[in-house]
Formats: sequence, C-alpha cells, structure tokens
Amino acid sequence: MEQNLFKVIFSGALLSGVELSEAQRNVAKLFKASNQQIAAMFSGRRVVLKHGLDEVKARKYHRVLQEAGIVVQIEPEVKPEPQEQEPVFALAPVGSLMLEPQPVEKPVQYNIGYISLAPLGVDMQDVYREHAPLQLDLSHLSLC
Repeated sequence: MEQNLFKVIFSGALLSGVELSEAQRNVAKLFKASNQQIAAMFSGRRVVLKHGLDEVKARKYHRVLQEAGIVVQIEPEVKPEPQEQEPVFALAPVGSLMLEPQPVEKPVQYNIGYISLAPLGVDMQDVYREHAPLQLDLSHLSLC
C-alpha cells in the first residue's frame, strides 16, 4: 500500500499581528538557519520547507510554523508518472552489417628501389674521426 506524501510550502506571508523580524527569528531558531537562508525563505517566492512527509508530520509542521508566525500550505507531492523508456541499446539481427561501408582509399605507392640493405655483420656507424683536444684555460676557477 502506497502512502500519500506531502510537502510544506511557504510563500512569505505572515500571520496578522506578527512582525517580520520576529517571524524571521522564530523560523531561524526552528530550522537552525543562517541569515542568508532566512532571507531566501522570506523573499516572497514559493519555498518548499519540507517534503516527503506523511499527513501527521505535515500537520505537525503546519502547526509549529504557524506558532512561529508564518502562513504555510500543505500540498500533496505529485509523483511523476514513469515513462516508458526506449532501450539504450538493441541487438542487431544476425548477419547484418554493424558499420556503414567506408570507401577505401588507394594506398600511396613509394619508389624505394634505390634503397638497399647492408650485408649481415657490417658496422653501420660512420667512421670515427679523431679531434684535437681543446685547450681551455681553467686557472681562474677554484674548488672551494
């Protein structure tokens, strides 16, 4: 058995004879809210103060908030109807092509007839040439 759920909504209205500052102080104390959160609650827009309540708890919130000096409404929560969703993926029939045929580009032909391989065991490194050592004057440097 599904239980009906309710939400408590505040639109910024105060009970007659209640000062705005007094109502803000009372609500801040009840919800342990900051000044910024209280300012957002009392902005005049519809604010859902609590949702997912059964009828008994919703009426209790209604009574306590009226004692704090604000006018609240209790509305039933409307559950969105579950929509049938198409499957995220489906299997293709057996034997069907999975990819669209793509045109194949003709491979590039390179002329490599001038390239040859060296015989096995031949040293491929260029001939090493001896260099004269550099004459550097390091007398002005010290190790300390």
